[in-house]
Amino acid sequence: MQSILTYHNYRDYILDFYSEYKVRNALTWQKFAESAGFAAVSYLKLVSQNKANLSDEGIEKTARSMNLVGYEKDYFRELVHFDQAVSAAEKEESFKNITEIASKYKAVILKDDEYDFYSNWQNIVLREMVSQLPAKAKSFNIARQFIQPVTANEVSQSLKFLKRKGLIKQKEDGTFEQTDKVLSTGDKNISSQSVRAFHQKMSEFAADAIKNEPLEERNVSDLVVGITKENYDEIVKEIRAFRKRILAIATKNEEMERVYCMHINMFPLTHKTNKKRSK
Repeated sequence: MQSILTYHNYRDYILDFYSEYKVRNALTWQKFAESAGFAAVSYLKLVSQNKANLSDEGIEKTARSMNLVGYEKDYFRELVHFDQAVSAAEKEESFKNITEIASKYKAVILKDDEYDFYSNWQNIVLREMVSQLPAKAKSFNIARQFIQPVTANEVSQSLKFLKRKGLIKQKEDGTFEQTDKVLSTGDKNISSQSVRAFHQKMSEFAADAIKNEPLEERNVSDLVVGITKENYDEIVKEIRAFRKRILAIATKNEEMERVYCMHINMFPLTHKTNKKRSK
């Protein structure tokens, strides 16, 4: 599903969300309304058909049911206000807010042929670093800022790649900036070899951090639980929503001190069993 920042009508977004998850998770309008806390089972369907409106409380409940957090929820709220504004002044104010949010948090979805972005983990880290690099920074000085070993040549190649792909740009004063605030592979499962290799590399770095980084600068925790497939699907949904909330926090301001990787894993420790527990 496309980023909400590409939408100009909140009713279209609700309908597209429903259509997407109807196929994925057998979502019905009744389940959708219940998850948002509406008593009328067809309420959100009526909203999507422009036959009903959302109150301020309804905006919050609907956004929560669609896992919208941070700037995504803000954008959704402004779309609703713009659509339902009574006066020209209200409409103008909402349109201004919509434009500002879209400009600041524009999220680009990587195409299938751009997954080579993940082929070198330095690409991802450098893209996050560039806004804090001094003008005309030397590659060997940039390489020294990495905790994991990186050569000046690898830094140079990554910078060239990021510029060629249009993921960063160099300003007249010699400093760099990101062309877009957020990059995403989209809300879908990725089987690209380069993406799998990136996840594996981050797992290795996470293991190193446990041994080498001080406790106050890292956070590691584990939870071992017995669950069903239904539980698993629900937990994955929560993880996606949690990642969005983290991204919303991380993109609040322009400044940064260092680049972090939040590495979330959920994997089986036993084989499946069909045995029912005896009562």
